[in-house]
Amino acid sequence: MGTPVRRFASVDSTMIEAQRLAESGAAEGTVVIAETQTAGRGRLGRAWVSEPGVGLYFSLVLRPNVTAARLPILTLAVGLGVAEGIEQACRVECDLRWPNDVLLNEKKCAGILVETLSADCATLHAIVGVGVNVNQVTMPDELADIATSARIETGCEYDREEILHQVFQGIERYYGVFLDEGAEAIVPAFALKSSYVRDRRVAVLNGSSETLGTTAGLDPHGVLLLQTDEGHVEPILAGSVRPIDGR
Repeated sequence: MGTPVRRFASVDSTMIEAQRLAESGAAEGTVVIAETQTAGRGRLGRAWVSEPGVGLYFSLVLRPNVTAARLPILTLAVGLGVAEGIEQACRVECDLRWPNDVLLNEKKCAGILVETLSADCATLHAIVGVGVNVNQVTMPDELADIATSARIETGCEYDREEILHQVFQGIERYYGVFLDEGAEAIVPAFALKSSYVRDRRVAVLNGSSETLGTTAGLDPHGVLLLQTDEGHVEPILAGSVRPIDGR
């Protein structure tokens, strides 16, 4: 995982560059790394702030030999790997917020975006984008309440290459589990690692709608279940999960 490497001082988006490489036949494990992105992308069309020289911004080309129906689990598997890598390199404890956020002290320090190309129910390739806030000393005002970095939380400056190495190792480990054992292994591992999966008061934002409730676990396919304030259990197929009213 992480070879061959294509490094750039600046790109519009590592996702776009990795997609181009995948379409031209790049091998599984190929990674695009940039010091900064001018149009970094997050989930649900959001921008990812890519301050140069302080974070990790990369996208991997994967070619999982699985059906398209199994792909939602890949996001959970990568989240587990990224969290493990940050923990190993920085000696911190991460939390996971379904489906794609890695948290430190309740604030987002890393995010994952998975985009796939499938045909005839088979997966041709998956592009996995990862952003990790490492050595930022401040966050933009509009993000300060919800985002953080390893350095902000610990006061320590980190070797980004060491974190990158550990994150690659974590992703490779859980990608292997995803391929070999699928949801039966990944879903319980994610649930064990995440404080958001069960008994957490949250708001689920999906476009202009908001649903309030208490998380009620994951279904066997990794879909978040929400016990709504109206009294029924609703599967959350898309949207952003945010805490409300404490725990």
